[in-house]
Amino acid sequence: MRRLKTRAKVKHLELEFRRHEEALLHCVRRIDEHLLRCRKRIDDYKERFSILIGLNERLANLGEDPVGLRSDVDSQSFDDLILSRIEALKSEGKTLSS
Repeated sequence: MRRLKTRAKVKHLELEFRRHEEALLHCVRRIDEHLLRCRKRIDDYKERFSILIGLNERLANLGEDPVGLRSDVDSQSFDDLILSRIEALKSEGKTLSS
């Protein structure tokens, strides 16, 4: 009888483990999806920044002062950009830790 109770507990723990493991895998897949979307947004940013540089050059060619551009993205790799954005959020008091 005791053995049956132990087996039942083991079976229950194994099922619970699998349930949490599947939930963990789902979280990782969602993180991956968000990172891929983030990559797309960074590519969009870089493209628009490039357009602004071109417009600034056209303004300069017409004798106007170019508009100041802020770029903390253009010259960074994806990895470096993510790290710098995390640091920027932290310095703004927005915590990313749980």
